Amino acid sequence: MLWQNRDFLKLWAGQTVSLFGTLLGALPFTAIFIIHASAMEMALLSAAQMLPGFLAGLVAGAWVDRLRRRPLMIAADLGRAALLGSIFVAAWFDVLRIEHLFAAAFATGALTILFDVAYHAYLPTIVEPRALTEGNAKLAASASVAEAGSFSAGGWVVQFASAQAAVLADALSFIVSAMCLGAIRAPEPQPSPRGEREGILPEIGEGLRVLFVDPALRALALANIARHFGYGAIGAVILLFVTEGELGMSPGLVGVIFAVGGVSSLFGAGLAGRAARRFGVGPAMVCGLSVAAVASLCIPLAPDSSLTGIAFLVAQQLFGDAADTVFDINEISLRQALVPARLLGRIEASIRFLSLGVMLLGALAAGVIASQVDLRAALVTGTMGMAAASLFVLFSPARQVRTIDGPKGLH
Repeated sequence: MLWQNRDFLKLWAGQTVSLFGTLLGALPFTAIFIIHASAMEMALLSAAQMLPGFLAGLVAGAWVDRLRRRPLMIAADLGRAALLGSIFVAAWFDVLRIEHLFAAAFATGALTILFDVAYHAYLPTIVEPRALTEGNAKLAASASVAEAGSFSAGGWVVQFASAQAAVLADALSFIVSAMCLGAIRAPEPQPSPRGEREGILPEIGEGLRVLFVDPALRALALANIARHFGYGAIGAVILLFVTEGELGMSPGLVGVIFAVGGVSSLFGAGLAGRAARRFGVGPAMVCGLSVAAVASLCIPLAPDSSLTGIAFLVAQQLFGDAADTVFDINEISLRQALVPARLLGRIEASIRFLSLGVMLLGALAAGVIASQVDLRAALVTGTMGMAAASLFVLFSPARQVRTIDGPKGLH
């Protein structure tokens, strides 16, 4: 159906290119190989990208509904391209400093929050309701393919060209995305008149209240919070651990290993529905989180850059990413069934706000632990968050959900 929808194809193409650029890992590779950043500086860089989502995530959800989405998305793309371009120029003239990277990471993080919230709200403008599932599936598939290709390509680009080349490619990908968005012809409805709007704070408060009223929703929120703490801790130091740290692997090899996760995510996307039908939605979520937690232990257990170490990292990508995708798809589907349509945006913004907040804490905790103990201990801290996530769902009504028949309604 959507192959005939030219506007969707433009959006899809732009997002695919942008994802490929983003997943090259331009900022962390630049910090490691040009700045020679320490473990704490890597953690702060990761935190700088996440901090805007914590500070403004809730407001962004309400604010985006008051503006036209497509111009906002174009502006966010061009802004991110300019910020990355400034890093490329500074590195070219050998004047790049870690403070520049921190500032650029914070600013790109803020623009990314605006883009992501607007993007999820904009899709129904160009896609009919009955085709939304197909559209989201295609976009998710692009994300998995981008993960598989970009992680590998990013490592080889850095190894055989330079980290600056990865930065330039990322900047150009945002320009391509902006051009694709600019070519969309579907008219966008005008935002609601100012007199018909409620205040931002009451809208934000309603979303947070609804999220924690229902026990199943509360469990899903807590699971997301716990696993994002793990993401923050692991993500802050993993590149340093596998390249300049204990393992000492080449960027090209690391890229190939991480690319396995993209292929595995595609498999997980196909497995999610089958697991829910066979075992139930709740058990599928618990199983997905549990397998992902166990798989995350493979990272700190990797001994060195030998075949054994490579096997540990590949195992984490192979099983962890697939299992995480199984949880993601079933969790989103259950949340959509539990929450009325009028509240879905605010619930999404609330979960994003809470998740990014704990990702920030996880990244900072990893930096402190890596500095005071070592990188392996920091990675183990992340696996503990992943394990806690599975327990929140296991001991909640969400575990008992077998099928999703339709909206349950929370009013």
